Amino acid sequence: MILTVKKFEINYKRNDLYQVGIFGEKLSHSLSPVFQNVAFKYCQIPALYEVWEFSKDELHERVNLLRKPNSLGANVTIPYKELAYDMVDDLDETAKQIGAINTIVNNSGKLKGYNTDVSGFIRSLKEIASFDPTGKNVLILGAGGAARAAIFGLVNEKVNSITVANRTVDRAVKLINDFGVDQEIFSILSVYDEKISEISLRADLIINATSVGMKHSSMEFESLLSPDQIPANCVVYDIVYNPLITPLLKNAQEAGAEIIQGLWMLIFQGVDSFELWTGKSAPVQNMYQKAMEHFKSLG
Repeated sequence: MILTVKKFEINYKRNDLYQVGIFGEKLSHSLSPVFQNVAFKYCQIPALYEVWEFSKDELHERVNLLRKPNSLGANVTIPYKELAYDMVDDLDETAKQIGAINTIVNNSGKLKGYNTDVSGFIRSLKEIASFDPTGKNVLILGAGGAARAAIFGLVNEKVNSITVANRTVDRAVKLINDFGVDQEIFSILSVYDEKISEISLRADLIINATSVGMKHSSMEFESLLSPDQIPANCVVYDIVYNPLITPLLKNAQEAGAEIIQGLWMLIFQGVDSFELWTGKSAPVQNMYQKAMEHFKSLG
């Protein structure tokens, strides 16, 4: 599909617009439409980004609808990232290796799957914190999907070491075993292990890839690390984006460390998706600003 860009007008009829959206469950609070529609308007692309919430039984049919000439593609989120992986015609190399997709691009009726969680994470590190992961020591808290994407990107950036700390050590072991790379760069421990302080104080980058600190969660007001466990010369990245400043990030600020809000990972995975759909550079700051305004409006 060749994208022909027309002048974007607010009063375009729905049928005149390119269609694109997000697949998933429980998407009523999704931020993606908020910042993606700003990007389409900024770039004068007549497209509408929507929320497509439906059951698993409908996924195959919905994926096939992306082949229509007026469709750019879609984002895919939990719980469909692995399922949609088997429904596209082609896969980007990163998506193949990680085993899940979060972006589908329609190219003249042929669908290709990508994983921009990985690229978005690395881009946000480099562009927001000017952090080069090469040769650095990393501590990752958590062993779920967000940790997987972060580890994949960091391994490709040739970090020196990665320590995965998780409440369930067995899950961390399984995660690391899934990576067919030099296992010597990895170490694993429980988040409650007394050695966590020793590891964290040597880290150049600390990542929270758990839900600890998330608003309305059972651990909303908690942090897995205290200020005295965070070195001043490191970067602390919390994947949680609601609240914008989590308890961990507050502790990192108290320690004098540089912080990256989880909202940046969300924005940059969307930036990469936008650029795949359109071939145009995304207005990153505009997207971020709109997402921030939306947060503030929620109170």
